[in-house]
Amino acid sequence: MKKFLENVAEKIIGVCKNGSLKTAVILPNKRSEIFLKDYLKNKVNGPFWLPDFFTVDEFLITISGKSIPDPLLLHFELFRIHQQISGENQKSLDEFLSWAPIMLADFNDIDLYLADAETVFKHLSAAKVLEKWNLGEKPLTELQTNYLNFYHSLYTYYTSLNKILHEKNSGYNGMIYRHVAENIDGIMQHKNWNHFVVAGLNALSKAEKQVFAYLNKNYTVDFLWDADEYYMQAKSGNEAGRYIREMILEWKLAKPLWIENNLLDEKGKTINLVGIPKNIGQVKFAGQLIQSIFQNETIKPDEIPEKTKETALVLADENLLVPLLNSLPKIDLGENKHIAYNITMGYPMKNSPVNLFVNQWFDLLIRQGENSNQKFSVLNLLSLLKNPILKFFLSENDLHIIEQFSEKVKLSNNAYLWRNEIFNQFHTNKSEQLNELLELILSSTKNAAEFTEKLIYFLQMTKHLVKELDNSEIIVKEQFIALMDSAKKLHSLPETEMQSISLKALQKIFLQISRRNEITLRGEPLNGIQVMGMLETRTLDFKHIILLSANEGVLPKTDTIESFIPFDIRHAYNLPLPQDKTDVFAYHFYRLIQRAEKLTLVYNSEAGQLGGGEPSRYILQLKNELAKANPAVKINEQYLSIPVEISSTKNEIVVEKDENVMQLIRKKAASGLSPSALNSFIACPLRFYFSYIIKIRPGDSIEENMESDIFGSVIHGVFEEIYLPFLNKQITKSGLEKSLKEVDNILNKHFLKEFKGGNIGGGKNLLLAKVAEKFIQLFVESDIKRIDENSPLLLGVEVKSEIEIEVAGVPVKLSGIIDRVENDLINNVLRIIDYKTGKVEARDLKIKEWEALLTNSDFAKAFQLLFYTYVYASQNKINQDIEAGIYSMRALSAGLLKLIIPEDENEMHYLEKFEELLVSLLTQLLDSTQAFVQTQETDRCQYCDYKDICNR
Repeated sequence: MKKFLENVAEKIIGVCKNGSLKTAVILPNKRSEIFLKDYLKNKVNGPFWLPDFFTVDEFLITISGKSIPDPLLLHFELFRIHQQISGENQKSLDEFLSWAPIMLADFNDIDLYLADAETVFKHLSAAKVLEKWNLGEKPLTELQTNYLNFYHSLYTYYTSLNKILHEKNSGYNGMIYRHVAENIDGIMQHKNWNHFVVAGLNALSKAEKQVFAYLNKNYTVDFLWDADEYYMQAKSGNEAGRYIREMILEWKLAKPLWIENNLLDEKGKTINLVGIPKNIGQVKFAGQLIQSIFQNETIKPDEIPEKTKETALVLADENLLVPLLNSLPKIDLGENKHIAYNITMGYPMKNSPVNLFVNQWFDLLIRQGENSNQKFSVLNLLSLLKNPILKFFLSENDLHIIEQFSEKVKLSNNAYLWRNEIFNQFHTNKSEQLNELLELILSSTKNAAEFTEKLIYFLQMTKHLVKELDNSEIIVKEQFIALMDSAKKLHSLPETEMQSISLKALQKIFLQISRRNEITLRGEPLNGIQVMGMLETRTLDFKHIILLSANEGVLPKTDTIESFIPFDIRHAYNLPLPQDKTDVFAYHFYRLIQRAEKLTLVYNSEAGQLGGGEPSRYILQLKNELAKANPAVKINEQYLSIPVEISSTKNEIVVEKDENVMQLIRKKAASGLSPSALNSFIACPLRFYFSYIIKIRPGDSIEENMESDIFGSVIHGVFEEIYLPFLNKQITKSGLEKSLKEVDNILNKHFLKEFKGGNIGGGKNLLLAKVAEKFIQLFVESDIKRIDENSPLLLGVEVKSEIEIEVAGVPVKLSGIIDRVENDLINNVLRIIDYKTGKVEARDLKIKEWEALLTNSDFAKAFQLLFYTYVYASQNKINQDIEAGIYSMRALSAGLLKLIIPEDENEMHYLEKFEELLVSLLTQLLDSTQAFVQTQETDRCQYCDYKDICNR
């Protein structure tokens, strides 16, 4: 079976026999041209003068005589127009840059599809007026007025930009295409071609179709279609053939060349459908498949080079490129030669670590500029210093120094540091390279011009190191080359404007540049296994195709159109819609498979993530439509997974109490057990083991937002300072009222103590600080009201109580810190009080059955109060009545929420009963035959620090 471009080559040779100087060949892309010229070279004997070759885009721009400026410059032109239109109400460049690409894309679509811009924008403006119509009940707000003014002015933006570009003899693609379509007769009078070979076209805009219709009418044009009867039949309704069917009808082509019938007639086509969990599973499978094909004993070594040229590895998801490169096998061909892989696609710069480094640098400086004290965010700095790209330029010692810095600031929880404080935290043995890097990224940077200079300096600083990287790090080298290109574009912006551009605006500009930039990884296009994206496959044919990410949402892509023009108006004026993109993808897919002998379509079978779980609609069409239309097509399905060993026993973590573990338990018992520790043991023995016996601590981190434990510690600290002056005295109303006036100062002092390096001057932390202040004020005010009736004697605040008992022959220390102990002099009741900033309900403290304390972790607060009461009473030989309760900061109106014990127990014996339960619990802990096991109540695992260890 001949390949499409092979047929095109024979056609060109035929039409160019009498001279090719007046012939132009028009193709979809440059890769088609490379392969086509190779076929021509192999088929021509003797000298042959090649015709002119163009892509569609090159042809239209060439005959227009106009140039296309960088889109970034067009965004700046639009911003200048915006300044003229909006005057005092103009947006900042930072805000406008979010609009400019959308605006330009809409202008491009209007021109590509030859819509009347004035009519479209009038329709759009009227629609927006109706959207905001309020029947005159209320005048429009300023925001609504500005919103409508923007839509009213879109046509002015359009005409102003067109005028500016026309004067410069340039334009964006749509503008140039429209100019050519509307002036094609005059333009072509000055061209020498009289014969055109147009091969492999599919979806064209209205402007493009108008140009080719003119050529077809006035010149000799050979339209060569790369299509198949299966999807070209109008009755089939297959979306893949939609655009070609429309062009053939529109241009009245009687005998279109060439529409073959491979999908329905071919007998030997095999399609393997493979579902594999995760993207990494797909690339590993592709590597193994290639190895199995080319290390097969039936293939002779001298046959391999030719066979590789017949194999294509197609990535529907371009993000798989880097993991794929790390999974491709190195296959030895002998004589120091290996199988070649030719990467004919670019890796998006926006996904690269180098691009991430620059954005992290932006984030660091922007965040600093937003801080009133100009301190640097330690979190942003650590993210930047731990970027993987730096490992290529810093020594092992430098990376170790960065890790030491990370540990220091985590321990101090300093979320923000001055520049000199950062340098002071760094080890003195850092290299000159690291010192230079720190000086650069932490130096004062106020505007775009300064940042761009520093970025170029960074590239110069690393230039010699990039050169020293070996070929295995080619991707890293290419990332820096792409970054240099981005830096040049930034540097090319007008200097006067760069001085006034903020860092936030520059970051948006950089993001727009990097979205268009690709890391180029190109080899010899005519040799080896081709690794390519879907668009690169146009007009190319391969015998064996391996297609990865054949998932719905990836193939076809479900990109939405960013546009100011709603879909109903787009539809009314025949502007492109998402469905149009889907139809284009359908053609690329079916065209790719029509001449292939063997296809392996791999999809991510893991559900619950983007592009995962659901195979592409095209896979379903092959199974349900093509297989029925051509039963000779063999379709095989496989579902691969990582093998899971199924054990007959439950998959649980059990820690037996051998002598080493028992020594640790006895050591912990002797040093002290708190109610929190025992509650942890009740909730989950294994959690207790991890936390209190082998002391696995959750990873340290720097908290920019205040956590609940810090919030609680601050409030406890403030209460201690307010009530400490009343120790061993009756609490007085005047004393509390005096303290109320100082709450703000006391609160700030304790925030500084507990939340080291934290900023409470704004955002969530400011709100929490205000909440804490309100809690304290309400509590003290409620205490003042209570004192009017009964002023208690304060016996202690933050009272550390401990006793020692013996259980199973092992000394056990019980200790805890009680928030407040007071004596109700009127009722002669000792009161044990605990403060809680979290939610507490009366039912949490109402015990109906004593045994529930040891089985139900919902009664953890009741257990804590009983523990405090038992230890305090035992230590201080208390004989009077004792009551215990909690003040909940979230329910102060409820007053003291009191502990309620089972009614059948008399007051004198409830501590004895608790002691029995406590000894029973401690006996279980000290019993060497009872292993530490996971709780069976898995809902307790939700917020556990160790749930990843337990795989729950």
